Amino acid sequence: MLSFQPGIAQNKAVLDRANAIVLVPGEMKLYTDTILTAIGEIIYFTYVSKDSLLQYELSYCEYPEGTLHSDSTELLKEFFSTTISVTLEKLKGKQRYASEILQFGFPGWFWRIDYGKDRYTKYKAFVAGRNYYNLQVTGSKNQDLETLSTKYFDSFQFMDLKQVRK
Repeated sequence: MLSFQPGIAQNKAVLDRANAIVLVPGEMKLYTDTILTAIGEIIYFTYVSKDSLLQYELSYCEYPEGTLHSDSTELLKEFFSTTISVTLEKLKGKQRYASEILQFGFPGWFWRIDYGKDRYTKYKAFVAGRNYYNLQVTGSKNQDLETLSTKYFDSFQFMDLKQVRK
């Protein structure tokens, strides 16, 4: 598999369902999961790419009209607080940091959780319109891979920003 390092060619993954483009070290495999919630069925699309150092993921879903929207400031604070708490519980980990962000003017959060003997996952998640995006990088704490994870997070682009602003 191709190494995702400066100066080496990367794969420009075009993720049609998510209306997104990211740079990853190889092909992204798509997984789909349907979750029944109090607001109805939500279909999560998760794209995954791995190399010998890191695992890169992008999860995407669209919430039903009238439930979650990037304009819902107070609701989003609770949404992201719950999202981070559930992730901490699921991984049985320790939160290293968390901060509020804007991604293309849309509200979100950036956080890191350490877990197990030497693992970590960094998250960059945001809500654009009714769409939830969660980019993740998972790796070993024994390796300094900040440049690679930053490169992945910064590579995210919308294919059509007008489509998001609906």
